[in-house]
Amino acid sequence: MEAVEDGAFTEVLMSAKGKIVRADFKLLDTPEPWRVVWSQQVENTPFAKVLKSAESEIRLAGGHGTHGPLAEVTIGMRQATQGFFARLGSRLVRRAAASTIDEAFEGLERIAGGEAPA
Repeated sequence: MEAVEDGAFTEVLMSAKGKIVRADFKLLDTPEPWRVVWSQQVENTPFAKVLKSAESEIRLAGGHGTHGPLAEVTIGMRQATQGFFARLGSRLVRRAAASTIDEAFEGLERIAGGEAPA
């Protein structure tokens, strides 16, 4: 991560070919407590060739963390593809999103010492 500011951050990624790519994200306002949503800024970026829009969400339910264990953590991604990927590559985009969500749950499991969902 770099350029972390109030309500925005940049994730530094490396492509399979070793090229560094930056992905900018902005936190979105949500009326619900214990819900965080952020959108990836795709316009005028290399991601615009594949994505029309991308949002990620984490929702916590049950206890409030400090008062006991959380009953449920939900992680989701909504992505709208465009161009070639809108017709033929959406399965690849969905697979990548599912892999990202699995990694997030594995990270939560390491932090909390519990079991990640199957």
